[in-house]
Amino acid sequence: MDQARAVLNSPSETELVDAPLSFWISLNDYKARRPGDPLPLPEDWLMERWQTANPALPSLFTLLREQRLTLLLDALNEMPHIGNEPIHLWKDFLQMLGRDYPHNRVIFSCRSLDYSASLSSKEWPVPQVRIEPLSDAQVQRFVELFTVPSMPTRSGPIWTVRRSLNSCALRITSKCWSTRPSQAKFRLAAPHCSPALCARP
Repeated sequence: MDQARAVLNSPSETELVDAPLSFWISLNDYKARRPGDPLPLPEDWLMERWQTANPALPSLFTLLREQRLTLLLDALNEMPHIGNEPIHLWKDFLQMLGRDYPHNRVIFSCRSLDYSASLSSKEWPVPQVRIEPLSDAQVQRFVELFTVPSMPTRSGPIWTVRRSLNSCALRITSKCWSTRPSQAKFRLAAPHCSPALCARP
């Protein structure tokens, strides 16, 4: 959200070109090309997916070198490969990223906190955050705070509809990252590549 607002508020095209970017991808697609093949290295898999989704943008490793990328890796617990090999590969990837491409950020989401110990190392610990659903009042306040100035005046009908649909599960989960490492307790103290594991209910 902070990165999206920064891009929307960029006063010039120059700043827009240098704006931070996020790359969301589901890890339930992380698997070998064919049965019996080895798993791809996470960096190769991410680079291929990035190029397919964003052919007009700079390469993934160009953005990593420029230190302006946040990787949003969803569903860590849904990787289809059986065993610990995928976790070990992603752990090696985090170490490589911290060593060669510092100041980028990595956020895993997962339905269990059991994976953080396997991903962590002494040099690159992976803190945990548990995300709880917001109440309707908190959702409304969130929208008011994190939308463009004209949006709050248009949000009235949304809440009217929301209150009339008792079975509607309109929820916005709280965001688990911030623009600076010091602003979030789960961020690493050192200003390097910062991984975090977010458990979602």
